Formats: sequence, C-alpha cells, structure tokens
Amino acid sequence: MVVTGVYIGAGWGMVMCAAVGTGGVVWSLLYERQKTIVGAWVSRALVDLSLMIIGYRLLFMASQ
Repeated sequence: MVVTGVYIGAGWGMVMCAAVGTGGVVWSLLYERQKTIVGAWVSRALVDLSLMIIGYRLLFMASQ
C-alpha cells in the first residue's frame, strides 16, 4: 500500500492492495481444492508472465 500509494496515489494503492489480496485468496482456495501447490504455482506463473508482457509493452513499445 505504501509503495503503490506513493507512486500512483492512495486510492489506486488501495485498489492494487485489494487485487493482491483477492489473488491470495484465489490461490489459497485453489490449493485447498487441489491439495497440491502445483496448480496455484502454475496459475501464479501465468499471471506474472502476463504482467511482465504488459510492462514490457508499456515501457518499450509505447514509445514507437
């Protein structure tokens, strides 16, 4: 909350914190349902990859 609040404002910082919390709940439920961490880990890896692609496009392709 503190870091995102400094860079993008307190309102959006709270939104981002809620998104992180929601992701944690979803991955916890996925673990509870499957009784293995593999599904949650793969899901998290796909989310992280998506965020990296979006960040790359914003940083390097927006200036073209």
